[in-house]
Amino acid sequence: MSRGSRVIGLLVVFGGGCGVEIIEHDGTEDCGPDCVPAGAQLECVELLEGSIHNDVLDLLPSADEGWLAAGAVETESQTHGWVARFDAAGQQQWFTQVTLPEPGDVEVVDLAPALASNGGDAVWALAVSSTMDYLVQLDRDGAIASTVDLDTEAGFHVSARAIESTSAGVWIAGTSQADMWLALYDPATAAVTTLLLEDHLGFNDEILAITAVETGVAIAATVSTSPNFDGDSLLTATTDILVIHFDLQGSERSRTLLRASSEPTFARRAMSISADPQGRWFVGGVQVPLVPGAEAQLWLARVGADEAWEWTSEAVLDSVGFAGILAFDDGVLTAGGQLVPDGANTPSVHPWLGSVADGGALRWQHVSEASDYEHDEYKVLMRDAQGRVHAASKAWGGNGSSLLRSCRISQ
Repeated sequence: MSRGSRVIGLLVVFGGGCGVEIIEHDGTEDCGPDCVPAGAQLECVELLEGSIHNDVLDLLPSADEGWLAAGAVETESQTHGWVARFDAAGQQQWFTQVTLPEPGDVEVVDLAPALASNGGDAVWALAVSSTMDYLVQLDRDGAIASTVDLDTEAGFHVSARAIESTSAGVWIAGTSQADMWLALYDPATAAVTTLLLEDHLGFNDEILAITAVETGVAIAATVSTSPNFDGDSLLTATTDILVIHFDLQGSERSRTLLRASSEPTFARRAMSISADPQGRWFVGGVQVPLVPGAEAQLWLARVGADEAWEWTSEAVLDSVGFAGILAFDDGVLTAGGQLVPDGANTPSVHPWLGSVADGGALRWQHVSEASDYEHDEYKVLMRDAQGRVHAASKAWGGNGSSLLRSCRISQ
């Protein structure tokens, strides 16, 4: 926990007629388990300190109980991608900057493990710029072992935004020419095979969320249902969410369309998808207002016709960021940033975590105070091999600096 910080959280007690207890914990006293609220930061590791343009965009557990992190780092007015490995104690093992052949800012937006059948202890990184997207393989020591130019291998221009790996290879999701696009890269043959290239209703579509389970792969696509442009003017289009399941060989098994209301006031983007241990699927992201004057909100939904439900943060918080969702037996964890009023001053941003029960009721929420910086928000959620939750955050201030951290979260 950062020096001088305070954590204010909500602990929900379900027995004995108790309600919600607000607990303050300043991190200085010897405090037992009962005063650590769900959602509190337990163990934090500094990832990167420096420019306000630095960012953390993904976390990935490793087989040795450590983990990897990735994002963007600014050096000499140029932004490069980065990937770093940390051991179980949070000690950095290596740090690698990722650049692409053409000049321009680069980010590493997603990571996926290189499984034994396609790379052993290596890791795949998705590095993107404004002009090109590359799949980059790093070995266990952080050296770049291979790169794949996705435009060249796909045979047309693509904008990749998420990756996942299975025994069949590396799944790559995104958009191409405003259509949703999904492909599979086979490391054995170096071939990129397009599995899905589809236009929903003639407007912009994209895939930002993909995940794999033992039986297959699922994607969540944001499909526009109204125009995205009026001449040269950009419009906020109405949207539906399309969830598609594939088997491990890439054949489509099912699809579910989550429709907006008949008179929507927000446009939703699907940015994360997760399955709980019972095999129930959930999708989440942000929703932005169709007209000015309202703040963005978090949303999530249960996928499935029998017991479908939706939740939004409308009554809870105004959101400025989204970190993802993780589904558990007793609820779905989601996180981001909350705008906190500060009198006459500009509102500050604080890290926010919440758990939503199956059925759509908020079980608990936790807001952490920004400590040494004016603003702080969660950027990524990760569940490690032991089932523990980690959240990566970015803190920043008016002096142009930032601090990236990863913290284990109390459950």
